[in-house]
Amino acid sequence: MTATTAGDTFVHDYSSARARFLRQCERLHIPVSSYRHPQPGPGGDAIYSDAARIGPGGAARTLLVVSGNHGVEGYAGSHAQVALIDELARDGLPAGTSVVFIHMFNPWGAAWRRRHTHENVDLNRSFVDRTTALPVNAEHDALVAAGFLDCLRAPTPGRALDAMTKFRREHGDDAYAQAVFQGQYDSAAGLGYGGSAASWSHGLLRQVARDMLEPASLVALVDLHTGLGPFGLGTLICTETPGSPDIATLRAWYDEPFVALLEDRKGLPYELQGDLAQGVRQVMPAARVVPISLEFGTYEADRFAELMVKDAWAQARGNPDDPEVEAIRCDLMHFFYPQSALWRDMVAQRTKSVAKMALAGLAAL
Repeated sequence: MTATTAGDTFVHDYSSARARFLRQCERLHIPVSSYRHPQPGPGGDAIYSDAARIGPGGAARTLLVVSGNHGVEGYAGSHAQVALIDELARDGLPAGTSVVFIHMFNPWGAAWRRRHTHENVDLNRSFVDRTTALPVNAEHDALVAAGFLDCLRAPTPGRALDAMTKFRREHGDDAYAQAVFQGQYDSAAGLGYGGSAASWSHGLLRQVARDMLEPASLVALVDLHTGLGPFGLGTLICTETPGSPDIATLRAWYDEPFVALLEDRKGLPYELQGDLAQGVRQVMPAARVVPISLEFGTYEADRFAELMVKDAWAQARGNPDDPEVEAIRCDLMHFFYPQSALWRDMVAQRTKSVAKMALAGLAAL
């Protein structure tokens, strides 16, 4: 298999995506560590996250590239990782630098075509400091008080969608966005649940840090996502606290489009907490972590929100063989991994470009 065909083929399920990643690593003689998830995938098959490293162990500077933080979004991230591995193996790395890939950070979500974990947790809201009071999402609380969770138990998702439309009409667009996207820690069946404890992927991240990241003193994180923004456009999203010196570092490293969400706001009506950047800092406390999310646009934001509600209904349904549940899972797959050769190529090329900028930035520090 050539490098081109290894990365060019559309994949339609978790097993195919994993096999493509492993083939690429095997072809280029890149060692892989595999971590089995405790839950099975469809058909009872075992599912894994895989980690691979290019470059020397013990490197002081490491680029960490993660796919599948949001499960089903990992199909695009997997495609980008396969393309990037080929380029880096061919072009080489700066001295004293390694690149670590985590393939399908949330393998259960990828296998079952969900963004969330088997506990219904949004991993990118789960890395909060659990030694202090957890953040409150007042708008999601209001949505629950209005009976939204009861609507999720209806025979079809229509009642839940109607409840969201009513909430948006009565409370406004900002409150609606906060309820859907901010994340919350009180309702396990609700939207954007950040969990009540560490998830399996938290332990995975800690183990990968021990196996492949330590003792790096400088870690650049590129967390691959899809779903928001113009079709195929790869926007760099920084979630650092306003005033953080890392914002200036990130702006110097990367090109446009770049958004420092909490500093620029850009119409963002809610606060972000518990993302993967915080998780990497938790497992690498002695390292300087310079994180960025690379978000590739697909379709309309309102469609995104609609699918989040339908996915919550499907999860409450509890029957993956239900035809309507299967239809929702297919819709999620198509939304977050468009079957467009142009889109796929834009994802691969932009990821390679961002990785080169990250490596140049690491080398300059």
